Amino acid sequence: MIRDIGLTYGEVQEATADWRSTTPAQMLQLRHIKNMLTPLKGVSREIASADPLRQEIELWISLIPQLP
Repeated sequence: MIRDIGLTYGEVQEATADWRSTTPAQMLQLRHIKNMLTPLKGVSREIASADPLRQEIELWISLIPQLP
């Protein structure tokens, strides 16, 4: 699912810094990303804490509060 976002973590993180001044299309894209990430909150708890996948998911989940 993370691969389906189409942007890197860094690109999304950068976009969150000033999403209020972006175009409506960009805001919609960021909202779509938030909607994709939210269900992963429950999934990450089911993956072993040492697993790199869990670490990647948790990194992405950390962006949720910053997204529109």
